[in-house]
Amino acid sequence: GLTLAQMQGRDPIDPGWRLLRPDGSPLPPAEIPSEHTRLTGQSCRDTQVIVRRANGERVWLSVSTDLLQGAAAAQPGVVATFTDITSFVRALESLEEHRALLRRVTDAVPGVLYRHVVMADGTDAFRFVSAQAREVMGVVASDLCTSGDRLWSRDVLGAVAVGARGVVGA
Repeated sequence: GLTLAQMQGRDPIDPGWRLLRPDGSPLPPAEIPSEHTRLTGQSCRDTQVIVRRANGERVWLSVSTDLLQGAAAAQPGVVATFTDITSFVRALESLEEHRALLRRVTDAVPGVLYRHVVMADGTDAFRFVSAQAREVMGVVASDLCTSGDRLWSRDVLGAVAVGARGVVGA
């Protein structure tokens, strides 16, 4: 990061900032949150921006901006806040990598893997169904998770879930 002294007086569209969009493409000057606010008068909230440091390291920032109250239309002032969200973004990326790995593993298992839960109040739902549900059962896995009760009768659900039920919250 930069110190306050290093940031003060520096033009927000200075190419030395090396700003990127979340997809890694260059961030055009008009899309820099402070410039967007200065040009349009519209605030920005939690806009994700990547700053590429001189050493190549990428730092993810969440940027919010507002016009300064009473700022003259010819030279409006903008206040901006920056929050380093790099660790959060890296955690999300790691989570997605693990989900992809889990999906590859469950897709490699023959048959259908599923998690069906019955709550203490008697309601039930599929929390997970592997992709093989389409091949084995003729039903898309996501349909079972979102509307399994409409796709299967209670008798069928009971027969499928024999030995696999556990009451949640009991």
